[in-house]
Amino acid sequence: MDGTLTIRSTQSIDRYVLMQTGWDLRGRVRGNLIYITLLDEKICIEYDGIEHGIFDDLVEAGVPENHIELPYMTELKRA
Repeated sequence: MDGTLTIRSTQSIDRYVLMQTGWDLRGRVRGNLIYITLLDEKICIEYDGIEHGIFDDLVEAGVPENHIELPYMTELKRA
């Protein structure tokens, strides 16, 4: 794929998105790879489309596990 990764943020409401845009053999590619919000001093991973997941990267960077929430996992369990 020929494309770029872009970080979009709305810091006033603590929302962060990593987007992928570009082209592949089938045409235009676009979509969110990660969507994170900050709420009550916790990192809420609303969507994680990265193959290995962002959780381990955050822990390796020093974020305590109990400061990371995975609301999207609850949705998967309900389905």
